[in-house]
Amino acid sequence: SYDVSSYAYNGGYRYRREALDETFGLLEESAVPHICGSWSGWQEMEEMVAQEDGAYSFVFRLGETRAESFFVTLNGDTSMRLYPGSLGVCDRSDVWVEGPNEGGEGARWLVDGLREEYPSGSAIKVLFWWGPVRKKVEWERVGFSLAPKSLPYRHSYALIASWTSGLATALREADGEGGKAWETNFRLGPSGRETFSILRDFDQLQAIYPAGPLDPTRLCGPDHLGDGKHFVVTGRSDERKHIRLEVVDGLVELTVSSDFSRPEIWRSCPSGKAELMVMDEDHPGVFRP
Repeated sequence: SYDVSSYAYNGGYRYRREALDETFGLLEESAVPHICGSWSGWQEMEEMVAQEDGAYSFVFRLGETRAESFFVTLNGDTSMRLYPGSLGVCDRSDVWVEGPNEGGEGARWLVDGLREEYPSGSAIKVLFWWGPVRKKVEWERVGFSLAPKSLPYRHSYALIASWTSGLATALREADGEGGKAWETNFRLGPSGRETFSILRDFDQLQAIYPAGPLDPTRLCGPDHLGDGKHFVVTGRSDERKHIRLEVVDGLVELTVSSDFSRPEIWRSCPSGKAELMVMDEDHPGVFRP
């Protein structure tokens, strides 16, 4: 950013001769902000409530991943979308709000409960301010008494795999697990090698994928950084494999097992945060947690 070095920054600048108008107020009655989020599987446009201080609010619960994302529209119309000006997935509330317009496809704000240490089920209030020049979006954790009383949305998980020709195929909920585990079976092809990644609610921006070769037992996600990253499974041609995914309070565990080999297990970082890496004394240049 420019705060670090003006020579390293290649973006644009905004010049103003006068201070930015930061007055906020309620919209006309014909225009009502709606919010659409991952907590409902992107299935609903939900009306935000006008507050006495001029903001609009909406409260949701963090799901099993402890991370949810959202965007705002006027009257539930996606051609009147409001979204973070940074585009992509933004976990900051201090960015410029773009819109309302037809842009912003895939742009969304992210409430990262793992980073903020909010447990699954936490009530989160989103606040939206409308102004003639500037709009503002913030969020905060609030008491359980303000949380919606309806039953939480039943999220799903799907595979995008080499044996499905890249098509997303839903995992089945494990019996008796209460929406905490999902599983499926598949067979290795003639090459004895298959690849796959996992999506939450068929959303490409909520992918589960391997951390990489420097940490082969660690996985990442669900998040927006999984493009082109896949789990690799090898074995005998036509060998039957079983996949089991568990997601509990932000902790993700993936197991691939069979009758002919030891199970392969990947787990997310317990804290959801980056870990300090140190160099392996036996392998200079290789860093491990």
